[in-house]
Amino acid sequence: MRYRTAALAAAVALLLVTGPAEAAWTGDVTPTEVKLTGDNSLDLLQINTQGAYLSHSYAGSGFSSGIDWNSSPAVTEFVPLAAQARVVIEGGGDDDLVRIGDDTVSAAAIPFPFYFKGGDGTDSLIIDASKDTTDRSVYVSGDSLSAGVSFGGTASGFNSQSAENTVALLGAGADTIDVSGTNPAVPVAVDGGAGNDIARVGTPAGGLTGLRGEFSFTGSAGDDSLLVSDAASTTGSVTGIDDGGLRHGGGTARPGFGTEHVSFKAGSGADSIAKASGVPWTIDAGPGDDTVATRDAVGDTVACGDGADFELSDPLDALGADCERSDRTAGGSGGSGSGDGSDAAGTSGGADGSSGPLEPGSADTKAPVIAVAGLSKKPVRVRSLLRGLKLKLSADEAAKFQVELLGSARRVSLARAYDLTLARATLPFGSGSRAVKLKPNRRLVAGARRFSVRVIVTATDAAGNRSSVVRTLKVRR
Repeated sequence: MRYRTAALAAAVALLLVTGPAEAAWTGDVTPTEVKLTGDNSLDLLQINTQGAYLSHSYAGSGFSSGIDWNSSPAVTEFVPLAAQARVVIEGGGDDDLVRIGDDTVSAAAIPFPFYFKGGDGTDSLIIDASKDTTDRSVYVSGDSLSAGVSFGGTASGFNSQSAENTVALLGAGADTIDVSGTNPAVPVAVDGGAGNDIARVGTPAGGLTGLRGEFSFTGSAGDDSLLVSDAASTTGSVTGIDDGGLRHGGGTARPGFGTEHVSFKAGSGADSIAKASGVPWTIDAGPGDDTVATRDAVGDTVACGDGADFELSDPLDALGADCERSDRTAGGSGGSGSGDGSDAAGTSGGADGSSGPLEPGSADTKAPVIAVAGLSKKPVRVRSLLRGLKLKLSADEAAKFQVELLGSARRVSLARAYDLTLARATLPFGSGSRAVKLKPNRRLVAGARRFSVRVIVTATDAAGNRSSVVRTLKVRR
């Protein structure tokens, strides 16, 4: 289970009160490592400082005091704050909760590298720097093994493995959070606290290549921003934005309560960006031939960048002057399709759901008119999806096609909304009706019972004119 930040913080105070009755830790100290290991029951631990020493809450009868880190009754070992050692905490089985720092001492002021290994159960690491009033630079990282949180200019660092919740609570300063990567199995949540905070996801060199798991940012009080950038990418990508956040590859960047500004900047490839969210976003598609869909009855701000772009908007959206082609400039009604898909949202201008002429004139500025057949209006069974969706595609002129099948689930068993490419197909330049089969990998669908898939068909003619049609299908067991 993944807690909301506020609920998790409240649970900490309550659970630590009951800690003495539950705690059962063993501890040992070497010149380079301080280690605590929990048993296979509920283990709760608060780490703080006491005078010039590292301290912990009640951890079992073997410890002589809160500053004794050796559980052997015959041995007492203190850990001075000046010690050059790392602190390793292994939770063991069952649900474990560890909080470092509290409302009297900031976690950023506890000068040790901490390594938390949750083990089985639902495990949580709370990094409590809420006492801070200074501006902090916070760094979030992740690789295939763990997730990390560190504070610039301090000796403190926090590494988390096999933990369902890793939460950093920041203070009243104007904090900057830089997210270079996330771990697929260790979600990280940051609560900015009071102050005007900025969370930046992505790196100047690698874009969102390191975003493999979940990062969520709660702004709380102040004027707060979540800025997601894949500007470094030079290849086309698929990005979905819904009420659960921005989904890109296997990662998620999620704005939470009190985040006033959210934005996404894509790279220079041919990107597909589809948004259906109640939160307004500022989107910059960047250079390249991009397809952007923001038809969700929310006032988004869209810049298309250089290239032959197409934007599917709603009347509330503000489109940049570089969005030369959109459903607003296309002829016809910009309708939803002819009925071969359910709740279709085509980037098109004709009454049959296909794109009409974009501009009059002798030059070829008319985008291909797309026809899609073979998609049911009714919910599709999972077994039918796994056998493959069969489509027939055609255009009113020679064109090449790119077809993508994206997944959206209400539960994490599938992956999250439209962040997962289930299947992809391309067709070279040609004419007439052509068949495509989109067959997802069975492992990607996993045990999801109720979810949706989105089929995006993009046609490009010889002059580079593009049009897209989006179909959404419900899938049931």
